[in-house]
Amino acid sequence: SGFSYNLIVVRLHWLRAKAMRDRWQEELTLVMHEMTWTSAYFAHQSHEWDSRAWDPSQSPSSGHKCFSMRQAKMWKMFATTAINEF
Repeated sequence: SGFSYNLIVVRLHWLRAKAMRDRWQEELTLVMHEMTWTSAYFAHQSHEWDSRAWDPSQSPSSGHKCFSMRQAKMWKMFATTAINEF
């Protein structure tokens, strides 16, 4: 009976450890995808703001164009930093 109880405890411990490992593996997979998605989002935002800066219908004044160019530069910096850090 003591051997049977110890075997159950060991099996239970093993199952909990395996479940924890599986959760961490899933978390790692998600984080890797999130890093890719974040970099892509930053690059997309940079492209969007750059398009606004050079589209005459979107930038009626030089102030709007300047703001759009600053936003594009900021998002490009975010994208570059994310790619380098990730």
